[in-house]
Amino acid sequence: MADAIRALLTTDPCELFFGIIEPTYLKLTMELCSTFHLQTVMTRSSRRRMNYKLSVTTYISLPRSVGTLWPLARPPTILAAPKHQFSHHP
Repeated sequence: MADAIRALLTTDPCELFFGIIEPTYLKLTMELCSTFHLQTVMTRSSRRRMNYKLSVTTYISLPRSVGTLWPLARPPTILAAPKHQFSHHP
């Protein structure tokens, strides 16, 4: 049991999210990913970064927002997620 928990804690959440292979969940994952609008942004003062849109809200820095998407991969926890975790920039 401890090994299973340790493996989950050391696994990259994006790897789990995009590693879904069950047909039903694969269709849901593809549907979710098709709602994103990705845009690469270059500025003089910052390194290359990626912005993405979900609906009309623009999220900045995909790695920083994994915490926002991760609860979507685990349905029981999305209801328990506090609203202040969802940081977005209109």
